[in-house]
Amino acid sequence: MQTPLLVGSLLFSCDVNGILSCLDAGTGNINYSERLGTATQGFTSSGIAVGRNVYFTGEEGDVFVLPASAQFSVLATNKLGVACLSTPAASRGMIFFRTTEKLVAIGEKKVKLAGTAKKDF
Repeated sequence: MQTPLLVGSLLFSCDVNGILSCLDAGTGNINYSERLGTATQGFTSSGIAVGRNVYFTGEEGDVFVLPASAQFSVLATNKLGVACLSTPAASRGMIFFRTTEKLVAIGEKKVKLAGTAKKDF
């Protein structure tokens, strides 16, 4: 079962059939309840919030990107190309997806400028 996702005053919850609901956390009023993808794709991982967007991953490897808002809108659907059952993780400007075959890291490519000091952490 997925964990609900609280972003500001909005509570997002996606069921196993891909029905994404957005509620006002203070009042419980439903802003929307809409299907992600097709009725054939299952959703077992929890969604995550990164910046102003929320990400929900279907079991077939489709990643749905939506604005963290009370209005339903899919900004993008990205394909990992392989099954994904685990919840993504975000760190240092990257989002990590563990699929059934590989670990996928998505983010901006950082270019090291000449003459910058190296930091050891």
